[in-house]
Amino acid sequence: MSLAPFSAYVMYLAVKRHFGGNFDYFKYNGKVSVTRESFERRRDRFKFEKLANHHDPLGLLVANLSRDPEAWVGDIVSGDDSSDRYAEYVKSTQSFSYFAREQISKIASSTLQGAGAVSSTSRPEIAKLVSSGQMSMEIASMLDLGIRFTDGWVSSGDPVLQKLGERIRRYRPFVKRQVSPTQLVEVVKKIFDEDGRRIGI
Repeated sequence: MSLAPFSAYVMYLAVKRHFGGNFDYFKYNGKVSVTRESFERRRDRFKFEKLANHHDPLGLLVANLSRDPEAWVGDIVSGDDSSDRYAEYVKSTQSFSYFAREQISKIASSTLQGAGAVSSTSRPEIAKLVSSGQMSMEIASMLDLGIRFTDGWVSSGDPVLQKLGERIRRYRPFVKRQVSPTQLVEVVKKIFDEDGRRIGI
């Protein structure tokens, strides 16, 4: 059953504010203070009808607004890039174990903690993997649940690293709804030992 267009509008604003400000989507159960009259005044309100009819409107919004909190709803419901981001989101969550192993295996550091650690000479390896598209936000967010590398990123003083760290932190609760942390543990155990050291090094 599809959402009402106004409900899709509320969802859009809630997810947008979650990734673009200090609003907590889960604390406020996805509710924002907005009137139906303000919705009716929007010239793009027909775009929310299309969003409401999507089979997974929340997933579509999370996949796109987590990357760009300023994304316009029209681009989200109609753009090719939007469709690609959503396809990646679905792929990463529905086939999590496969893609987690593939992406985590790209970590060259000898320890998992080292891959996320802030250095005075270069950005963390995980940050580079995410920025280059070699590691998805979904995988990075689940890793952060375990080793909390974004704590160091957010306090690093590096604006780029701080912004990426905050995005990953805000993404975590959405991924937790889709993926069990035990799935990640099983994947990581095949690549790193209990002390976080890469097996075979």
